[in-house]
Amino acid sequence: MRSKVTMEDGCNAWFDLASSCLSDSLWELAVKHHDTSLSHRTCPWGGHLLKFDSRNLFIQDAPVDPSHLFVRPEVRGQYEGHPVEIPARCKEVSAPGDAMLERRTRMWVVRMAWILFGHCRDEGHGNGNFYDFDTPHTMRHQLRRNFPQKGDASYAGQGCLWLSRPEAGSEPQRFRVVFILRTPHEQRFGRWAMPFISMITDMTHKATLRVLNSRAYQEMRRIDSSFYMVLSMRSFNRGPPMIPYDGEATESFSIAAGQMLGLTLWTRFHAGNQRFHLGKYLQCFMKRLGHKLTTYENLDGRRLVSYQCVVIRDEWEKVKAYFWEAFRIQKAAYRHANGGSSAPTLTQDAQAHVLAPTRDLSRDSNDSEASATTSPLDTSIVRTVVRNTFLELDEGKNVPPMRRTRSDLSGDIISLAV
Repeated sequence: MRSKVTMEDGCNAWFDLASSCLSDSLWELAVKHHDTSLSHRTCPWGGHLLKFDSRNLFIQDAPVDPSHLFVRPEVRGQYEGHPVEIPARCKEVSAPGDAMLERRTRMWVVRMAWILFGHCRDEGHGNGNFYDFDTPHTMRHQLRRNFPQKGDASYAGQGCLWLSRPEAGSEPQRFRVVFILRTPHEQRFGRWAMPFISMITDMTHKATLRVLNSRAYQEMRRIDSSFYMVLSMRSFNRGPPMIPYDGEATESFSIAAGQMLGLTLWTRFHAGNQRFHLGKYLQCFMKRLGHKLTTYENLDGRRLVSYQCVVIRDEWEKVKAYFWEAFRIQKAAYRHANGGSSAPTLTQDAQAHVLAPTRDLSRDSNDSEASATTSPLDTSIVRTVVRNTFLELDEGKNVPPMRRTRSDLSGDIISLAV
């Protein structure tokens, strides 16, 4: 039974197909020309899928991490450097790698596809926008890195899907790039069209190579590599970190430090019934200081652990001096309230730790961390070494069973069978 796919969940529908699009099974080969081919198959939500598969593409100055071959949509939408073949304008950013873009499609290879494969009119899924050359359309674009497997990149938007994978056994700059689009009806290639279909297959291969090697795209990769920063908080095991007192909390702590900044009164940060999230804490902290800070809990389609968040680097650079000055006083307030010598610390440019499922996170609950699916990079067993201390676990109803074993390091290992 074919399911109805709306524009809202269209990206997820494409990502569900990603693994099968990198396989040759279920696809019928129509044209093969050197390192490129065109295959087709029935689309699960109606119509037909066309797959342009380009192999052995040489990408000049390719990123060290192959999953960074494609750039995030918001970087594309804000780029104002060298001319690009398909310009776009960013309208809204939901998370790193998830944005609404306004764009036109003017590539002549797409115009040829319009003639050969027909005008898509399924407005519910948004494919009609793909062939509308003159009217700008705003649609959701999403990038997922290391998906469907490590080293891959998946980009969905404008009614199509792009996939990249490093060529196995080849030099690091060689890639396989797959482009999939949907037509609204069962596809049948007439004899008259075969020479043109072979031509457009070759054109798609050349256009892909040209775009990914363009000066504009190389510059966008450079910008994308430092566009965001991951922040991570540690050492707040004696309770949540502190925030400046606003006069409404029932509990406050007065310290001798902070007079020059008017920060002598502090209170604990409470997230209500929700789990502590660093992003919400930093937003609240900076708001009490009179500054606005945008934070994200998702990164390229996966959810970060609760003690990490993502910030826009340029925005963080503008307010970090105010933060560090006040956060130093917060440490004194934390020690005063809880005793001991430990206090929360914040790390910049931290390595991201993800717990994200590979589904749309924009509608997920903030309290779903315990049941979140691990990323493709995570191992199936989480092993924590414990020596002469206790390990505190949030034993919710979804926590998997635990078993205690002896390690070679004279410590206990608690294994969580995920």
